[in-house]
Amino acid sequence: GMRDHVHLAGLHVHIGSQITDKSSYGEAGRFIAEQVTHVESARGQALDHINVGGGFPVNYVKYNDQSPDIGYYHADFSHADIAATVMGPLHDRLGRDREVVIEPGRSMVCDTAVHLARVENVKHRGIDPWLLLDAGYHTLMESFSYRWYFHTLTANRLDENETNLFRLVGPLCDNGDSFYDVEGEATIRRLMTAEPGLAPHRDLLEKTLIHQPGYRELPASTGPGDLIAFLDVGAYGMDQLFAMNGRGRPEVAMVRADGSVDTIRRADSVDDLYLNEVFAGA
Repeated sequence: GMRDHVHLAGLHVHIGSQITDKSSYGEAGRFIAEQVTHVESARGQALDHINVGGGFPVNYVKYNDQSPDIGYYHADFSHADIAATVMGPLHDRLGRDREVVIEPGRSMVCDTAVHLARVENVKHRGIDPWLLLDAGYHTLMESFSYRWYFHTLTANRLDENETNLFRLVGPLCDNGDSFYDVEGEATIRRLMTAEPGLAPHRDLLEKTLIHQPGYRELPASTGPGDLIAFLDVGAYGMDQLFAMNGRGRPEVAMVRADGSVDTIRRADSVDDLYLNEVFAGA
């Protein structure tokens, strides 16, 4: 039959992205060992290698003591720890004869890029200052789709010590274009209104349901014209750029080892916004 003509080279498992619970890697190792044993027994054929996908988690909140309490973006163990945790059950169950590949994933390139956004305006809602940026979810899609946390700095005010808490929002036309978890905060408000008895558990609910800090601590003088730097955007950031509401994709530049700067992707022009449109009769 067909199985006699198919050579199974190995087993590839993807355990998920940005896994910051080290015990999950041990569980993955035990699961992989069980599956390899099952496949080899059924096929009567030894597998050559095992590929553990998903990538090493990145410590997105390592930069200062203002970092929010969002454990999903905090990785406090090394790549060697992950390898040892995965390899333990594999060696125990399968021995050491197979090649094992552990993919580094986003950790290879995450810290190679910074996204610069310009402050276009500042407004106040109550006592809260809001910074309106020229960057939105069309330039940092993961911030919207996964409510991913990217640490922020005011790039041109790094030497200023006096700080304030700011809301950060983008230029697009819906309330999801924000750098805080609009949906998570709204869910907490609805729960507190519907079930006042949940009030003693509010802290736990916020840690569970809110996936971004509500405010960013930045120099107090941050205002129009300043540059907000989003750090560690090298993984997937450039791939996920798209045009939205007439706002094109931004320029991308590379800083080389000698300090020189080259444009590696030009900013979209107006013509680019309708580049692939087909006009009747044209």
